[in-house]
Amino acid sequence: MQHFFGEGLAAYEGMIQGGPYSYGNRVTLADICLMPQLYNAQRWGVKLADLPKIARIKDSLDLIPAFQDAHPDSSPH
Repeated sequence: MQHFFGEGLAAYEGMIQGGPYSYGNRVTLADICLMPQLYNAQRWGVKLADLPKIARIKDSLDLIPAFQDAHPDSSPH
């Protein structure tokens, strides 16, 4: 899984434009789809250190209350 997540995220890293989110200064569907992938990638031990744009996006999205509320670790058990 590390291999597949690593390859996919590396490819996505190359497509990211500037700004705090994937495509500029507004959250898009790309960001919404990215977060679950990052959650699973981290579960499998994929490091974001080699993906600075994705790490930046994650940090930006982590500050948004809707993303905080939707995080799997925030759901009631």
